[in-house]
Parts: sequence; C-alpha cells; structure tokens
Amino acid sequence: MDKSYLRLVWIIIAMWTSKGGSTNYPKHITHLYAKYGNSVILKCLNNTNFTSWDGPSSKSSYGYNETPYAANDQIEQQLPNAKNLMVVGDKSVGEYNLQIINLTQREEGYYKCNAKRGNTVSELRFWLKIKVPPIWLSTNAENGTLVGTAGDNMNLTCRVRTELFENETKINLTMYHDEYIVEESENEVIIHSFVPESTYNRNIFKCVVESLQLDVPLREIMVLDIKYRPSLRFDRHEQNLTVYEGTDFRLTCFAESNPVTTEIFWKANGKQIKQEVEHHTSVLLNIVNIKRHHEGNYTCVAKNEVGNVYQSIYIRVLYEKPVETQMYQLRDYIADYGANPQSHIAVGKQDNRMESSDGRVFQSRVDSQGNNALNYAEICFPPGSSEARCVVHGKENITIYSDVVLPIVETTI
Repeated sequence: MDKSYLRLVWIIIAMWTSKGGSTNYPKHITHLYAKYGNSVILKCLNNTNFTSWDGPSSKSSYGYNETPYAANDQIEQQLPNAKNLMVVGDKSVGEYNLQIINLTQREEGYYKCNAKRGNTVSELRFWLKIKVPPIWLSTNAENGTLVGTAGDNMNLTCRVRTELFENETKINLTMYHDEYIVEESENEVIIHSFVPESTYNRNIFKCVVESLQLDVPLREIMVLDIKYRPSLRFDRHEQNLTVYEGTDFRLTCFAESNPVTTEIFWKANGKQIKQEVEHHTSVLLNIVNIKRHHEGNYTCVAKNEVGNVYQSIYIRVLYEKPVETQMYQLRDYIADYGANPQSHIAVGKQDNRMESSDGRVFQSRVDSQGNNALNYAEICFPPGSSEARCVVHGKENITIYSDVVLPIVETTI
C-alpha cells in the first residue's frame, strides 16, 4: 500500500466528517516508556470500521510530524524501520494495535491512532520515550592491564556510552580500589589521577555502571602493572656486623623488583667482587677464614630497566692482639724464707705492672722504650695458693693473653 492510497483514505474520512460525522479528540497524550531493544504495543480502539497509525519521521526533527505508518493491518513498507513494525490484535472485531519490536532511538517520538467507529472518528495520541541502558563500558587499560611507573603520575579512566546522545536514563558510575570506593559520578566519565608506589603493583581497580534499565551492572577490571627499581634486603637485620678473625662469613642480598632484576653484585670498599646476571634475585657474599684486612664497607648493587639501587653494610673483624713478652729477674728485697731468689716472670712489653691481689706491689717496670700503653700484665696471688699467674690485659679490660705460672715469692718494700 503506497502513500497516495493512504492520503486518499484520509481525504474521504475528512469529507465524511464534514457531512455530519463527528471527531473525538483526546484531552491528553499518553506517555509510554520502553527499554532499548525491547518491544512495545500501542493500543488503539476495537470494533472499528477503519484504523490508521501515524508516527515520527527520521527525516524531521519536528516532534509532532505525522508520517503514515499503517492503515488497518497494512504497514507502510517505504518506512526505514518497516521491518520493526507490525499490526496486532483481533482483527475480526476491528482491533488494530501497533507493535514496535527491537526498539532503537528511531522509534522514539509522537504516535497517533485514527479510529473510525460508525460515524465517529477517534484520535489517540502517544509519546514514546526510549529508556536506553548503558551498552558500552570501557577503561584506558589495554587488555585489562594498565602500566605505570612508581613515583610517576598516572590516570585511571572509566567511560560509559549509550545509543542516544540525549538520554534520560539515570546511571551511576563507580570506581573501586579492591572493595573501597574511589570515586562516584552520575556522568559518563570518571578520571582518577594518582601517584602509585611499588606496593600498588598487581592491585585491582574496578569500574561499575548501575542503572534501572540494566538487568545486571556492567563491570570492567583494571590490573595495575607498576614498574619500580629493585628493593634490597639482607638476610641479617644489623647495619653493622662483627665477626671473629678465622671464621667463615656468609651474607645474602635479596632483590625484589618489577620488571625482574637483570644484574646484582657485591662491592667491597668500592671494588666489585661478586656478580650475578640474567634475572637473579639474590647474590651471596661468602668469605672463608675471614681476616682483618676483610674489614670494611660491603655494598650490594641491583639493576633493572627502571634504574639501580644499592645498600651497604659495615663488617668489623675482631682478632687477638699479639703480646710480646720479656723476661725480668727478681733480685732485691727477697725475704730469706728459702724461696728461689731468682724466679723469672713473663710480662707484657708495654707499661708492665706487677701487683699482688691484696694490693702489695710485687714488681713494676716500664718497657725498654719507656712507653705508656693500654696493655699491661699483672701477677695474681690467689689466697692460699703456692703459685702466681701472669695475666696480660688489653683494651677495654679484655684479657687477651694469659701465661706463665710462678712460685710465690714474698717481697718487702
């Protein structure tokens, strides 16, 4: 059925109403809301002799533009959306309702039903609004992963879109970090700016869109891939380590980074001594039979494509300080008790002092150079003992040498 036939029908109806027929005009327009992609039925009158439908035109922006859609059960096939239109109802009783399927923005607008009952023509008007749910949610992540660098500013973007440029459907757009809300908006875009730390690596952000027109919310996940320099730690917590000369020493340096560590090595007093390359995450410092010349600063250095980092530790080596001895002979003030008048003692060579435990001076000498030093020797007289022991002391009153057992010789000063 072409448009010329429809126009002819309406001319005849107009002529008939002018000759005594009547027309009923509605007092209001019925507003209908339908969901994008769904179907809707606009109901006209039944028991009609003739029914026609007008609808919006895709070629006009005028809201009340009346374009013929159907006459009785015949759809105007020249319409661009003719395949979405059909006439339904009990046609045996003159019921011709307009059904629209797969609703899009083209079907939104003004519709009018013209129904003839006997000598009366009735007019029913409808305003159809399409509620369009969000149909597309996106982020600025690539394949769900967003790459950044620790310490540099980065943006996370959530964006929602609908089919209609002017959409009355209310939406709620929310960005989450884990389960905590970062930002909320009723607009179509959220941009969250922040400076990530290394601890943000592998963290999850989520964009969620909720709407009454959605059966389930739309969701998109963003996983952060944060690049950062190596972070170092030792398998010992001290900043300064003390070891004894002659022992074996081991210290491991561990590196954690993203991307992986490409090089890690030890430096001793500024000189490289141990290196691991090709994605090693640790390096071992192993010193067998450590000596006093090993004392000093040891630095672990690690590198990756983001940068390098280092961490130092000081190793102190303790060792026994050798004591030179010199033989002294007791000559004077020997009591005549039958004791050996020429007992020999071994004493330190520096600032030598020999005292009895009860405070009586037994013998005291200075070394041959006359030096006053920290090391000294003393003769101990345990009560009731027949022997005395020469003990050599060093720095901080630590005994570093003990030797020579002497028979007790009484002296008088």
